[in-house]
Amino acid sequence: MNFQANELWGNRQPICPYCKQKQSMDDYYPDEGVHDLECENCEKKFVVQVRIERQFDTVGDCALNGEMPHELKLLFDFKNTKEYRCLKCRAEIYGWALEGGTYQKLTADQYVIVGDEVKK
Repeated sequence: MNFQANELWGNRQPICPYCKQKQSMDDYYPDEGVHDLECENCEKKFVVQVRIERQFDTVGDCALNGEMPHELKLLFDFKNTKEYRCLKCRAEIYGWALEGGTYQKLTADQYVIVGDEVKK
């Protein structure tokens, strides 16, 4: 089955080309490729092409590079929420992840706070 170009490319969910109604995806999770679908609203059939995209999130890591401890500089302090950035690996770390924080991820020997003043 060929897929013809039209104005409804690049949507997060299928849109009926006849009545322009968005289709729910609750029970329909096809593999990548071309599939046929029936509109929930006007009941006309149409062709949908499913494309699966890859996205990448990256963050530096002092431990991977043998550069511990992190050197943390305070970025902001708002309503008791502190955000730090490591000057070496550029990772952003919240105060609640530091030693004694609510969701501690780092111990005191894994970071040094080198700047605790926010410029205004």
